[in-house]
Amino acid sequence: MGTVERRVPKNIHHKMTLAEFEAFAPSFDWAAFNACMNRNNQRFNDWLAADQAWMNQQIANGGLWDYSTKPPLPASEKCV
Repeated sequence: MGTVERRVPKNIHHKMTLAEFEAFAPSFDWAAFNACMNRNNQRFNDWLAADQAWMNQQIANGGLWDYSTKPPLPASEKCV
């Protein structure tokens, strides 16, 4: 596919419902995969909130950054 064809959204974006995914690949557990991805997204969003709070605290302390107290990035759950 050339550059011009890739600029047309319908040529590269193939949005499907969960039912369409299940029909496309019936042997794959799409519901479990989707649930796992949602859990990983929530873990990351929780980490972002904690990280933002940590940065605000460091700024409030005069900008003396103490990285030993920085919240660690959470490990992702394997979804496949």
